[in-house]
Amino acid sequence: MYLVSDVILKIRSRTQDKKAEKWSDEELIDAINSSYIKLATDLLLFTDIKIITTIQDKFRYEIPYGMVRAMSYKLDGIQAVIKSFEWVSSHEEELEDYDLIVYQDEKSFFIYPENIKSDQKIKLTYNYTETIASEDDELKIPMYAQNALLFYTMHLVHQVGNVSTKQVDKSM
Repeated sequence: MYLVSDVILKIRSRTQDKKAEKWSDEELIDAINSSYIKLATDLLLFTDIKIITTIQDKFRYEIPYGMVRAMSYKLDGIQAVIKSFEWVSSHEEELEDYDLIVYQDEKSFFIYPENIKSDQKIKLTYNYTETIASEDDELKIPMYAQNALLFYTMHLVHQVGNVSTKQVDKSM
């Protein structure tokens, strides 16, 4: 188990801040959270599946919180083609060439064709991010990413406060 408190101890040890004079725990937790989100986004660390039950004639559904990227959408086992919102809005004449299209904005996804029936199942497979709130939280990252989290967090904390040339050099 890799806890936020473990990362804080490693940072304090490596930066010789054992008495917490340079950074508060809250500042370190904030930097760890930023690093955690960045790694989860860049490395696509977390994957989940969500089953959504459709509602008659509703073609817009909310995406899960923290979703980074949709891997696939299936409507009752039929694979959807994923297109961008921009593509759909500029290629309306080509929509009929597809049996099932899903496109999304930052908050929701849309299904085309829009003649959705009740109680159909949408299976969404996606990558997402997680966040942490306290030093007791567990960081669910593989071992190969633990040092990346540690060093990126140290890079971020060296930029806290009045950034001097010396701090920028340490950060690098």
